[in-house]
Amino acid sequence: MVLELRNVFVEASGSLVVHGVSLRVRSGELQVLMGPNGAGKSSLLSAVMGLPGYRVVRGELLLGNQRLNDLPLYERARRGLGLGFQTPPRIKGVTARCILEALEKVYGHWEDLHRYARLLGIEDLLDKPLGSLSGGERKRVELLLVLAQRPRIMLLDEPDSGVDIDSLGLIADVVEESVRRGIGVLLVTHTTHFLEELVGRGIVSRINVMLDGTIRLSDEPHRVLRLLEERGLRGAAGGA
Repeated sequence: MVLELRNVFVEASGSLVVHGVSLRVRSGELQVLMGPNGAGKSSLLSAVMGLPGYRVVRGELLLGNQRLNDLPLYERARRGLGLGFQTPPRIKGVTARCILEALEKVYGHWEDLHRYARLLGIEDLLDKPLGSLSGGERKRVELLLVLAQRPRIMLLDEPDSGVDIDSLGLIADVVEESVRRGIGVLLVTHTTHFLEELVGRGIVSRINVMLDGTIRLSDEPHRVLRLLEERGLRGAAGGA
């Protein structure tokens, strides 16, 4: 399975925020999209998933041989796309288990659910209201909810944002396992800290650096990290 973006332009709130991005993410491949705030990273992922308020005004989105441009969000999810939000919603009174049970009715029983919950360290969080969880806990629960949809391609928007060190390692473990089990991942990050963790595991195939709505650099991960270091930007991608 391949997710392909061909010269994609995205409009949000009446403004053009992504300008001609082309990417190919294959099954079992992890690609990273990084850059400063406002570069268009989250807008691109939102448009690929089909979220309201984000519109592809030019270019093509393809999943395998299927064109996604005119499909609603739920159809893109049924075809194998999954999105992990940068800021998971706080839903009062709703637990992760409640959502997982609803997902099971759509996607069927998932035998690996409890194993991934254990890997993420959230078995005791599934019956707690989502609104009561900490930032790191919500990010780990969010990742489980995405995986419960059995995606072929996962779009992860800053899974490291606002996350404690312990949660960061657990999220990296599950991202690594997902890639090794054949899921394609396009992961957005704002800093190099989490990226270095993933690169060190040997699972990142390519880093794409985005600025002002376009990809300015796309290369092998060690080359990009070396360039960031040379420019004194090892800890953040803000001026890459």
